[in-house]
Amino acid sequence: MRYFNKTFVTALFNAINAIDINKQFPGFVFYDGWCAFRFFQSDYIFSSDFVDIVKKLLLIEHSNVSCLVNLDRGEQALSDTASAIYINNDSDPAVYNSKLCGGGPADGWLYGVDRYVCSTELGRWCIYSEKANDIAVIGFRSHEDILEFDAPLNQISAKPLSDLIERGKTPVSPFNILTLEWKKRLTDNYAD
Repeated sequence: MRYFNKTFVTALFNAINAIDINKQFPGFVFYDGWCAFRFFQSDYIFSSDFVDIVKKLLLIEHSNVSCLVNLDRGEQALSDTASAIYINNDSDPAVYNSKLCGGGPADGWLYGVDRYVCSTELGRWCIYSEKANDIAVIGFRSHEDILEFDAPLNQISAKPLSDLIERGKTPVSPFNILTLEWKKRLTDNYAD
């Protein structure tokens, strides 16, 4: 069995326990305690730039490590072959990209359309992503956190849902192709 220190285990625990794995978009995937949300394209998570973004989030939060978990391989999350990638201040974007690629299309996260969650040992923020829908959301425990985390949020073009789907503004892909029912349910569940 792999050795994990307490910080890594806590980050994994916070990620897995932040959301209801039985729910998906457009439903509300977060458990209670999350109140402020910003949406963005899920592709940001699968680029090597994500390491830099997470490092900024870690610095602002004063945390040490984040854990990105593949929820659709979640049964393995606490085993030797954990479906988790840890990012800390020493993480190398090339190594992250290599982990995403895995052994190729058969097992690489980069090629699949799974669901993912990411949080830290302090758990002030949590990212949930559905690659099949190209949508990701970052949730915060307080509205004030959005201001504090502004720089990395801008880097991933994370915006309030209303800015992404509101009539009169130019929606960004994939928010421009959502059905009216999806838009309504997302808005009902994640309105500011």
